[in-house]
Amino acid sequence: NRGSGAPTRLTLPAGMTEGLLQRRGADASGRWEQVRLLLDDSSLQSYDADDTRHKQCRDVTNVHAISALNLNADKCEIAFVVHDDTIQLRASSKEDAQKWH
Repeated sequence: NRGSGAPTRLTLPAGMTEGLLQRRGADASGRWEQVRLLLDDSSLQSYDADDTRHKQCRDVTNVHAISALNLNADKCEIAFVVHDDTIQLRASSKEDAQKWH
């Protein structure tokens, strides 16, 4: 909602959502990498795939900065738009993708 006044509030999954997803790299290669993600009421946190105890957070995104949330269920892809950046995620199934939307 650029230039249209107040930002739109998104409805994210209630409570906490955690799971293994693939995240597309921001580098030129655009390779997919498996990561462990944790979504709660205030943040989207990224960990190494094998970090089941959430010891070393790699990246934190404030959920209130998310301006769009898109689901392409056919491709099992989820896209979070934060400012001018897009966080692209891919789930292993449609059901897994839908639990993040």
